[in-house]
Amino acid sequence: MKRIQFFAMGFLLVMSAWVPRAEASNYPPDYPMCYEREIAEVGPFKLIKETLNPYARAFRLTVAYNGELKNSADVGFWIRLNGQEITVRAEQGRYNDVFVELHSSLHNCTMAGSNGWQCESPDAFEKRIFYYAADQNGRENDWDVEVAAVAKGRWDSNRGKNYQARFGANRDCR
Repeated sequence: MKRIQFFAMGFLLVMSAWVPRAEASNYPPDYPMCYEREIAEVGPFKLIKETLNPYARAFRLTVAYNGELKNSADVGFWIRLNGQEITVRAEQGRYNDVFVELHSSLHNCTMAGSNGWQCESPDAFEKRIFYYAADQNGRENDWDVEVAAVAKGRWDSNRGKNYQARFGANRDCR
């Protein structure tokens, strides 16, 4: 009987060496989990709020502008999100507009061979604007967003009232 147990244990040991190991998936750090997208069009602005992974406080806010200042050389946006404000330079868009895309977490990840993933980190402006995007426990807050465009000293700010939108918190991932 002991011989059978010995051979059985040896057989299991040898077989376990041939079984492929299970490993976690190799998704990039910016892979969307529980994705939600909301769009608000206010005046000449299109605001796109994306919840990529609420568990990691990963959000993206895209501000696109198709107003009277869009053809100026240096268009900038003044953006306020839940009381935190920044001014950023806009880029030329694909749809005859100018835009900026802001990220709260790692983004634009690419595989760097055996070194794993190489990602861009949010800059100081992005960290500041998303400071109140979620509460201290990481739960997503409602977003109150205000925007205005500026170019060469001229403003498009809804006559000083700014263009405003409100986005609800993503509650589906709780």
